[in-house]
Amino acid sequence: MGDSIPLSFEGMGLLDDNGKLSRRCEELSDLYESMRNELEITKEALSKVNQTQKIATISGLQHEESLLSENAALECSLNSQILDLELELKAVKQELGKIDY
Repeated sequence: MGDSIPLSFEGMGLLDDNGKLSRRCEELSDLYESMRNELEITKEALSKVNQTQKIATISGLQHEESLLSENAALECSLNSQILDLELELKAVKQELGKIDY
């Protein structure tokens, strides 16, 4: 019977340790779930930012292509007008040359 008292204290100590470990395990499990949820939210937010950035980049490229196309069309039109004016100037100079003689 003398051995049973220290064993019962040891058993009580083990039960107390088991309770503490169970609570710590539950706390860690809750923390894990919280962190996992936070990670999912962060992943979703990052995905949205990436998608928004991708759309903005595509939009910017399309705008740039549109401006380049407009610029090319304007350059073509101005070159055509310059050629027309050069021909008209040449014709006028020829007419002036005829009048001077």
